[in-house]
This record gives sequence, C-alpha cells and structure tokens, in this order.
Amino acid sequence: MAAGSGAVVGTLAGPVGTAFGAGIGFGIDFLTNKGIELMKREEFIKDINEIIQSTQKTYQRTLEYELQRIIFVLAEDSMQLLPKVIDKSDL
Repeated sequence: MAAGSGAVVGTLAGPVGTAFGAGIGFGIDFLTNKGIELMKREEFIKDINEIIQSTQKTYQRTLEYELQRIIFVLAEDSMQLLPKVIDKSDL
C-alpha cells in the first residue's frame, strides 16, 4: 500500500525518484508489519498454546478410549478361550 504511494510520488522525479519512492514505501510497509507483529505476538502465542492443550486433551481421550476398548476385547477373548485351553490340557 505505502509502496504504491511512494512509487507514484517518486514518478514525478523520474525513474530514480520512482525507485526511491518505492523503496521508502516498502520500508514503511515492512516497519508497519513488524510493529503489528510485535503487538500481536503475545496473543498469537496464547492462542497457539490453547490449541496445543486442546489437541493434547483430545488425543489423550482418544488413546484412553482405544486402550480401554482393546483391554476389554482381550479380556473377553481370554474368557472365551480359557475353557477350551483347560479342556485340552486334561487330555
């Protein structure tokens, strides 16, 4: 935005003025963006930490559910197979 304005103003002074104006405009844009970045950095870090914590909780709940399900299936299979194993060992 500022680069375009600087280039337009610089055009009045010829090609060197155009380049100089564009350079000043880019510099203003760059410094403005850096200032905004510094002001919003803490908010950004806070948002990222909340996202990470939420993802960790979801992942933990999913893993706990799957582990409980696997243990239940293994226990059920063991209870069903145990009588067959005991009957074969009596022979």
